[in-house]
Amino acid sequence: MSAEFGMEIWDELERRGPESVAIAGVAVRRGTRVRMHPADLRDILSSTLDARRSTLDARRSTAERASSRASKS
Repeated sequence: MSAEFGMEIWDELERRGPESVAIAGVAVRRGTRVRMHPADLRDILSSTLDARRSTLDARRSTAERASSRASKS
C-alpha cells in the first residue's frame, strides 16, 4: 500500500456526500423520519434501538467503506 493510496482514503472521507441516498428504493436525506432496525441485535444498545423511530441527522461512512471504494476505482 503506497502513501498515495492512504491519501485517497482521507480525500474520500472529507468529500461532501450526496444530498440523498436510496435505501431499498426510497430516497433518504437529512430530516427523513426512519424506523431503526440494526442488523446485529446481540449487543444491548442495538437491541434497545430496534423498531424505534428517529429523524436522520447525518450520514456517516467508515474508513473501511472509503477504502473499498477507493481500491475499486
